[in-house]
Amino acid sequence: MDLRRIRVLLVEDNREMGTIVRAVLASWGCTNVRTAETIASALGWLDQESFDLIIVDRKLPDGDGFAFVRQVRRSPLAFLPVLVLTGHASAKAVAEARDSGVNEFLAKPFTAQRLYERLHRLIYQARGFVTCEDYVGPDRRRRADPEYKGPERRRA
Repeated sequence: MDLRRIRVLLVEDNREMGTIVRAVLASWGCTNVRTAETIASALGWLDQESFDLIIVDRKLPDGDGFAFVRQVRRSPLAFLPVLVLTGHASAKAVAEARDSGVNEFLAKPFTAQRLYERLHRLIYQARGFVTCEDYVGPDRRRRADPEYKGPERRRA
């Protein structure tokens, strides 16, 4: 996977974790990474530059990462892939991430291999996108049912 041209917005308030994520990305050639420690700062970066994906923490000083994702999904940047990195990886958190429009979810602590796998899925195996009244984001189904013969109601 070639990440040299990928532009990443990393939204992470823990400086040590931010340094780790940036170092792992740099080891794969991904050096075009902007870091924001707050949602407000992240929104500022999104107004100033274009990005190919967002990596965001769940808990931030000025709000919830999932609320930030919902805000992005209701903006002109709705289709931007989002990976959530969080130390709060309960089943409830995974469901909240899915329902907020997150593309991929990765629990901390994580390995470089797991991060690589999630980024690979984001870039090369993107799921279809759904836009409806109460949800904007990737199709929440992980796989298609080859036996299904009915109408495809989730196409945007």
